[in-house]
Amino acid sequence: MSTSRALITTKKSSWKDPALTGALLALKIAKEATGDVPIVKQIVGVALSIVEIAEKAEKNRDALCMLAEKAATLAQRVKQVVTDRPVNGQLVAILEHLTLVLDKVEAFMLKETVKSNAVTKIYRGLFVLQHKVDELANEMQTEIEGFMMAALVDTRLYLAENAQHDGQFALLRDYQVRKLGVILERETEHGTVAYAKARVDGVSELMVVKYLKGGVQTGLTSDAWSASTEDIMTQVSTLELSHPNVAQFYGRGRRDGTTRFLVLRTGAYHAEHYLSQSCLNDTERFPEYYRMRIYVLAASAHLEGMGIAWFPRSLSQILVDDHGQPYIGALDDLVSSERCSRPDQAAWVFWCLSQLRRLAAPAHVHCKEAASPESCDNGLLKACMESNISYSPILHQVWARICAEELYIEIATQEEPFADFSQLSPVTISEAKRHNNDLFSSQYPPIQQQLNSVATIPQDNNELNDGRIEEESLEVQFECQLVFDSEFLGGYHILHGFRSMLAYCTETGYIYKSYIIDLPKEVAADMCMILHDVDDPEEALDLFSYCEFFHGVARVPLALM
Repeated sequence: MSTSRALITTKKSSWKDPALTGALLALKIAKEATGDVPIVKQIVGVALSIVEIAEKAEKNRDALCMLAEKAATLAQRVKQVVTDRPVNGQLVAILEHLTLVLDKVEAFMLKETVKSNAVTKIYRGLFVLQHKVDELANEMQTEIEGFMMAALVDTRLYLAENAQHDGQFALLRDYQVRKLGVILERETEHGTVAYAKARVDGVSELMVVKYLKGGVQTGLTSDAWSASTEDIMTQVSTLELSHPNVAQFYGRGRRDGTTRFLVLRTGAYHAEHYLSQSCLNDTERFPEYYRMRIYVLAASAHLEGMGIAWFPRSLSQILVDDHGQPYIGALDDLVSSERCSRPDQAAWVFWCLSQLRRLAAPAHVHCKEAASPESCDNGLLKACMESNISYSPILHQVWARICAEELYIEIATQEEPFADFSQLSPVTISEAKRHNNDLFSSQYPPIQQQLNSVATIPQDNNELNDGRIEEESLEVQFECQLVFDSEFLGGYHILHGFRSMLAYCTETGYIYKSYIIDLPKEVAADMCMILHDVDDPEEALDLFSYCEFFHGVARVPLALM
């Protein structure tokens, strides 16, 4: 790049370049105004020194003035960019580089203005100065253009980070969020992710803030700890797709382009604490559980329609607000349906709900070691089986096989009062029932369906059906399943198990009984040979998994109830 001024030798003169005089005054004012930003003050100070050197120069004045004007321009642009905004992040690195460039120009000008041998001056003026000035002028021009482009990008980022919202969700600062008690912590490959109750300025309700303990590390993967939550939660939090029982994304806190925390609109109390510690009495607690169950299942059904699965790994992932309204999705329990095993999802959903159910209506567990299935519970299990074996040859074979052994049997009884669902939307109840049955079919795929299925969520009908009682017998709901690798109410772990369950109405509510039978390896293999019609015991045992092979009704004598 050629210079716009001729490189001439002038005599000492008191003449001053008006452009330099104006730049000198502007830089002095700018330096006073940047006293609280050291690096900006340093840049302006170096530029001011360069202009002063050029103004006092006796030789090659035009060339040095041209460099001084570019230095002044660069310093003034810096001052304009940093006005009314903090200097941090990437902007600091840009300014540090500019300081090095200006230091180089200042050193060159000092060298050119010191007294030296006349022959040396002539030689440098003819052969060195022109090339060096052009080189520095080009570098200064490049720095001015580069700085303005980089500053534009950084300023846009700064403005985005300091906006009140991104057009859809809030952009928050630390001072707007008051962290309260921690709800949950979990270890991840990125560090410890914590969830805490929080108050947000301008919002009356209690919220949940998610953050990475120890701060966010910079780098290409610095947002990885929050990416899955942000992607899914923003998807389910639009006005059209939100659900009253699914947590909503409220906003995020960012700095230097990196997410530091997320705030979610959701309940902030664990559901189990609400049920166990609230002022509800025993009569109120169970209907409250069923209300929560229906809302949660309806919310899960809603998410399913969006290709998202509720996949809880802990009862703590169901939250409630001050009014007992349940929420799911706040604690990283939502995943893409494509990445989710449906049977595994069903197992975890039912496990969480069963844990909640036990808080509302504790089961009474009676364990018997080495008992015959025929004689357990005064023959009630035998009566249920024999009521149906004439309709189901498979059930007859299964029953005959397990009765040939003395086995560990766990018997649990649970009494549940009728729940009043009159305040719930019929659509919500219908969605919850459908989703419940779909999940149940996924966890226990039927091998053979003998009779019509019955709803697994009680109907909101408190009247006992007297037509079920005939000739001193009672009709009960009855189902048989294989269970695999599970721990049951008595704390007993069973690898291969046979479970029978019956349910019936009384005048005040429902009675549920379950019989869990621990199957030795050889008995489990024989069961699968019967159910899957295979001849090899090893092959049959490999087929052992959760399944349902009877779901219908049984008629048992009233004397056994």
